[in-house]
Amino acid sequence: MRSDEQEGTTISHVIDYAPDAVESRVRHCGILAGACKMISTLELVLPPGAAVGPDGLIRNASGNVMTSGNTHYRTWKDDHNGRLVGDWPLPAGMTAEQVGENAVAVIRLTAEARKKCGSTAPYEVGVIPNVDEKTGEVTYSLCHDFFGGGYGLEAHVGQTEIDYATKKTKSAHGLLLMHYQLLAAKMAAEEAGHTFEWQKTEDGGYVAVADKENVGVAAGG
Repeated sequence: MRSDEQEGTTISHVIDYAPDAVESRVRHCGILAGACKMISTLELVLPPGAAVGPDGLIRNASGNVMTSGNTHYRTWKDDHNGRLVGDWPLPAGMTAEQVGENAVAVIRLTAEARKKCGSTAPYEVGVIPNVDEKTGEVTYSLCHDFFGGGYGLEAHVGQTEIDYATKKTKSAHGLLLMHYQLLAAKMAAEEAGHTFEWQKTEDGGYVAVADKENVGVAAGG
């Protein structure tokens, strides 16, 4: 990440990933929290007084939807005097000052998982709100510093895939988003009156185990 007001020699890469594919958009932070629990090494942390409403949106202590955030998530800046320096473009619409500070929730490794990451503390994922200017719909994108694989973070949320020629992100947070989609499908099924549970297969994927009146569907890993 480069700024005319910053100096340094190291590279720090930050991405804000909100894919256009409908199935990959984060719309319900309750499901996102469930996906973290499903992985078991991640946890969703809300700012003091905040809560996830029945609609899946993060609300402050007054019950208002939080459409901007000032919650901190760990990046390169934490270890380098509050600066991000390097050769990677800033996420669209985000300043260097906002990076690491503009979340409404944070996804981090559990204490037990953090112990296994070595001498450098793992980076964290910021949950960033986005408001559709036309519809007013609030969705969330996931932002993290993927330098060095986030120092252990990406082993739990999924590896970032980059086209280095264009500096475009092909995919990110794939493992976390897969679990999010699994739970979203389960919620949709339950709202329609169906019940099933996901069962992990030997190849790392999942298969839906339905009750006698339902038909299971498979989900690859």
